[in-house]
Parts: sequence; structure tokens; C-alpha cells
Amino acid sequence: MPVSTKHPDYVKMLPKWELMRDVLEETVKEKREKYLPQTAGQKAVNLPEIYKAYIARADFQSFTSDGSRSMMGLVSRLEASIELPTKLKDLENNATADGFGLKQLFNRVVENSLGYGRQGLLVDVDHEGKPYLAYYDAFSIINWKSTNNNGRKDLTLVVLAEQWLKDTNDEFDHDTETVYRVLDLDEQGKYRVRIFKDATLSEPVETKENILNGVDYIPFVFIGSTDTSPEIDPIPLWTMAKCAVKQYQISADYYHDLHLTCHPQPWVSGLSAEEKIEYSGPIWSGKYHRAATVAI
Repeated sequence: MPVSTKHPDYVKMLPKWELMRDVLEETVKEKREKYLPQTAGQKAVNLPEIYKAYIARADFQSFTSDGSRSMMGLVSRLEASIELPTKLKDLENNATADGFGLKQLFNRVVENSLGYGRQGLLVDVDHEGKPYLAYYDAFSIINWKSTNNNGRKDLTLVVLAEQWLKDTNDEFDHDTETVYRVLDLDEQGKYRVRIFKDATLSEPVETKENILNGVDYIPFVFIGSTDTSPEIDPIPLWTMAKCAVKQYQISADYYHDLHLTCHPQPWVSGLSAEEKIEYSGPIWSGKYHRAATVAI
């Protein structure tokens, strides 16, 4: 199987993580029919502007992201206690690959635990041999395996999907490609890191060498909403996110119906195709053309 193979539990949870991302980032409206299907009438008339207006009238409430920020505020009121040996003191202010300190990393972990219930930290070293923590979100940890070692579950494989900038001649280009970082144990049971730039290749394009090579475990820690095991934990804000989507769908129908009832459709019976009438008054807004099609 290719290196891009997804763990069955990852495949099962991916739709939930995508919904959480759309709700927390407040991009639900942009996903159009994924969360708000067209009505039968809208499909029948096939006029994009009608569905566009249907979405525009709908109201998406941001109480899920507001709730997440409120919970983060409660957590941040408590000062994190950090104790490090002298040689690792620098990690307190510069612990991650993107330059965040441990306190900022703690806040990031709490925030993503609330929103996704899944993430991970990889211990790595830079070219100078200095240790740091590489953060991976739920979407990036696509595959993993563990074995029972004398009653203890040990990781034997972790596959991480990373986005790297493409190597182009355009210095302003932002196109990325998916690169797979494979953490596993070799035939001697020693830790190794391999990089695959093509999901179909059976051989890596690069094998990372550093002082961690040779340890007998994978220095990767899963962080869930309830524990640090490889198993996927429940999403704390899942119920709130589902309610936000349902409220959005209900509001679309409510405001659509309100729009229609606030714009009554006059009609006249008993006229032949040749007969015309003159009209005036506040509810008449244009020439009478015998019929109108309304998508409901």
C-alpha cells in the first residue's frame, strides 16, 4: 500500500474534523451545498442567483468559536507551571519549530483539544543539535501503528502529512505539495525518519539523520481530549458545532419563508391570453405578464 494510506479511524473521523474546522473558522457558508442543500424548487428552476440569495439570508451563529475562546480564557487565567533542567531552559521561550514558547504551545494544545480532540508532538533536533517540539494537528497524523510490548503499547509507525512549498523559480509563489514524514523502527528496532515526496514511491527521497537515530522508541506523543494514547478521543465541542450547523440550516428556511411572505404574489383569474389589465397600488411592482415562477 502507498505511504499515503490512511488509518481506518482517521478516515472515520475526518468528516467530523472537517465540520469542526468549518464551524470554528466560520467558513460554513462558503461550503454551500455541503451544509445547506438546495430545495427541490431551487433545483427545478436552476437559477444560481436564487440559491445565492437563500444562503445570503441564512444566519450562521459563531457561538462555537466564541465558546472555544471563552474556555481558553478560563484556562489562561491559571499560570502554567513549567520546570525544566538547566540544559533545556531555552525551551521555555523557544520550544516549537515555528518559534513559540511552552506557554504558547500549551494554549495551542488546549485550543485544539477542545476543537478536535486530537493532535501530536514530535521531539526533534535542528541542524545545530538543539531540541525542539514539532506540532501536528489532527489532519496531519494520517496513519499509525502500535504493538503490545510486555503489556505496554509502543508505537511502531507514525505517518505525518506535511505541506512544503514547491521548489519553483518564482520567489513569490505559494503553491505547496504534500510530503510524508514516516517515523518507524527499523529491523534492529531503532528509530528512523524517512521523507517521501511522492505517495506512489516505495523508496524515500531522504532519510533524516540526527542524534535521535538509534533510540529504541518513536519520540512522538499523541494528545487527545482525555488521554495521550494513539486512540482517537471524543471532540469536546462536537455537540455545539452540530447545533451551530443545524441552527444555520433552520435559519435558512425561516428567513427564506419570511422573505416570501413579506413579498406577496398578486394574481388575477378569468383572463384570456389576449386580455391585459392596468393596475396600480402599493403591492404592484411591475407589469403583469400572466405568470411567474417562484422557487420554494
